[in-house]
Amino acid sequence: MPSHASRDVVVVCVERGGQLPAWSREDRGYDVVVVPGTGKWPLLARLLAEEPELADGEGSVWFPDADVDATPETVEAMFALHAELGTALSHPSLDPTGAHRSAVTLQHRGFSVRLTSLVETTAPLFSRAGLRLCVATFGSSTDGAGLPQAWQSLLAGADLTSAVLDCVPVRCSGASRPRPPRHAGTALAVEHGVAVPGAPAVLGGLDAAFRPLDRAAAVRLTATHLGLGPRPPAPAPAVDGLDPDGSAAEAYASAVWVDLALCDLDLWSSR
Repeated sequence: MPSHASRDVVVVCVERGGQLPAWSREDRGYDVVVVPGTGKWPLLARLLAEEPELADGEGSVWFPDADVDATPETVEAMFALHAELGTALSHPSLDPTGAHRSAVTLQHRGFSVRLTSLVETTAPLFSRAGLRLCVATFGSSTDGAGLPQAWQSLLAGADLTSAVLDCVPVRCSGASRPRPPRHAGTALAVEHGVAVPGAPAVLGGLDAAFRPLDRAAAVRLTATHLGLGPRPPAPAPAVDGLDPDGSAAEAYASAVWVDLALCDLDLWSSR
């Protein structure tokens, strides 16, 4: 395999005989590694065990599902913004009309960037340092269940951050992603000896004009987007693109409401 140490890299798993994504066939400012077969995370674990130099050097490594629709320009913008932010893990926001696993990763047009406690496994983008920290988890899940929560704990333990790039949306054109069991993250955290992850959280960000937002301002903007009032939502408010049964929306909205209450408490205590 040629050296990718000074280049941004996209690693995509494609079923044998499957069609390569359009953005992998164009002239581009990044390298593309195609892994044939099914079972994304075991395949990636095997690749990185055989080619550990992928986690070395500078630049970033993106692991999108094969059905992620994007232009080469979008991919290059994503790499550039990720590098500018200096986050260990980022994820392009997902168009709510396409498939997704987590409400946290759906595009929020009020932000350009959200600093979040976790992202999903559809299209995670790692810095090389973040990848070295998290790569040992890749082989622990056949379908990605629990990986975001394990990454959350590993990154938090190293004081590293993650982000959703709302100004760089992509769309997943394939089938709906199954929602992983809630205990999966706890099981992986125990397996890898890190803290049991908490609920998804918004930690700050940049608004649509790229103005910085502290945690309280980011939480309030998120609460407005979700339609949250002064009390916990019951049932969760309807959000376009979320799972029909509302459970993913409820978990995210409830976590945001708790954070909103804590922000209000901090503000009141500081008076």
